[in-house]
Amino acid sequence: METDLSGRFLQMNDRYCEIVGRTREELLSGLRMQDITHPDDLPRNVSQFQTVPRTGEAFEIEKRYLRPDGRTIWVRNAVSPIYDGAGQPRAMVAVSLDLTAKKQMDAALRESEARLAAIFAQASVGLSEISPEGRFLRVNDELCRIFGRSKEELLQLGILDVTVAADVPPILLAISQALALLWHFHQ
Repeated sequence: METDLSGRFLQMNDRYCEIVGRTREELLSGLRMQDITHPDDLPRNVSQFQTVPRTGEAFEIEKRYLRPDGRTIWVRNAVSPIYDGAGQPRAMVAVSLDLTAKKQMDAALRESEARLAAIFAQASVGLSEISPEGRFLRVNDELCRIFGRSKEELLQLGILDVTVAADVPPILLAISQALALLWHFHQ
């Protein structure tokens, strides 16, 4: 996509039109980049945009566009100046990458991690996360109660430090089986 130095659209490809949900004719009818940028992203975007003609430096920005259908689209724009024959900036060119699906997946992952953390913390059974070497990485309050130790103490120990000798062989077997299973899925 190309704009003049005020942000007015000059040309774009079909993919850009798909991303912003507008026709080429609509974009070329006098709309500016500022008209379709999310209001929360506009001050930062305008500031960077206005700096390019003075410095000649390109920039990248993650920002949101507002589509006419009401949807918000996340993009990463790589913006560079275009110079005239006298070496003066005359326009800006941007390559836009649609990040919307990635942003939605990131948000879903954060939500899922928060739910898992809450379940882990509030479980009525002792739970731990251990390293491949058997060191405690994370423990919940119930496990601390069971072992009669604080989280800080347990996080300095490994599973074998709190296991009676007779139970060590089956625990080592369970750890090696879990590691083999993880190794299998990562191949």
